[in-house]
Formats: sequence, structure tokens, C-alpha cells
Amino acid sequence: MTEDACTQTPGSGGARSSTSRSLFGCCGIAGAVSRTKKPPPDFHWRALHAVVSLGANFRLWHRCGTSTVRPVDAAANKQLVTEIFDELARGDGRALRDAMADDFRWTFPGSWSWSGTWAPKQVVLDGLLGPLFAQFGDRYECHADLILADEDRVVVQARGRVTTKRGDAYHNTYCYIFRLAGGRVTEVIEHCDTALVERVLDPISPAPLRPTPVPEPR
Repeated sequence: MTEDACTQTPGSGGARSSTSRSLFGCCGIAGAVSRTKKPPPDFHWRALHAVVSLGANFRLWHRCGTSTVRPVDAAANKQLVTEIFDELARGDGRALRDAMADDFRWTFPGSWSWSGTWAPKQVVLDGLLGPLFAQFGDRYECHADLILADEDRVVVQARGRVTTKRGDAYHNTYCYIFRLAGGRVTEVIEHCDTALVERVLDPISPAPLRPTPVPEPR
């Protein structure tokens, strides 16, 4: 919507035509409203179809004075996560650390002893990953078996392999849900073998953000 369209009053001349051209033009719809006083019968269906068709690959932000269509690049998100796991398979976690946004969050869902959320990035590194990796006696490796991307989320099925300092094998299986924005990882939700974690690893400090308990059914 143009600045003129935002400031015109209902009684000003030409306001309807200017507003119509700006509002619907930003969605890629021909200016049918601006050329005729009465829109064609199927105009609203055409407008709805054009907006809905953007939903699969774009997010639309519309503010008075600016109109922006910003692509969500699932392929680029998948590539970034693939590169992270290529490094993790070699025992190098720096790619993951460097990709974390400052407000990054790591969540274990559910109601087990590690459930909760660590945030932001520095809390994740110091409060979760630091104490976790301090228990490992050799290099931790994580291999991705499947990586799927959909808009701003990337799902990874993976296998980890390491030996603890006590000599226990810690070979966990994972389903990670990554969320990305602007080429950075903003969130990881980790599903894993919780029984293995509690049997092999020492407890760490509780998550700063604990999940809300689900009330028992009556």
C-alpha cells in the first residue's frame, strides 16, 4: 500500500482507485478494481487463489508504506543442516555452535528428568551442552540418516556414538526438529531414547524453563 493510499480519507477523490491498485497489486493481481467501478463476479475468488498460492513458498508481510514478499528457502535450510551434520559425523560441533542465533533455544519435550528448554545460546552452551559433553570419554559423533525440510523447519533422524568416562556406550537415536530464520538456527527440539540417557548419563542441572505439567484426566 502506498503512502498516499494510507493517508487518504474516505471522501477524497480517487482514493478507491489508488488503494485498490496498491493493495491488490502487491499480491500480483491485475488491477481489475482500478479499471472498473464494479469488480467482476469472480474477482474475490481470483484474489483468494492468488494469496493462497503464495503460502507454499512465501510469507507475506504488508505494512502501510511497504510491501515485502520474503521467500522461505527450504533448500537452503536443508543445506545448512546437512553441513552441520557432515561436521558432527566427524566429531566437530563448531558448525552447529556457529549457526546458532543469539536467541537460540534447545528443548527436550515430555515429562522426563531432562524435559524443558535452555535459552538463549550462551545458556545452551554453558548449561546443557557443556555439562553433557564433559561426561564423554572420547569424541562424540552424530550421523544423519534422514534429513527433510519444509519451509523454516528441518527434521533430522540421526544416530549418536560415544563412550562415557565411566566406559559406558552411549549410542543414542534421535529425531531433531530444527527451526531456522535468516540462515541461522533459532531452535532445536530433540526427541531421543530417554531411558538410555537416564541409565548412562549423570543428571545435569534442571532446564531453566520447565514444561507445564499436563493435568491428569479425571
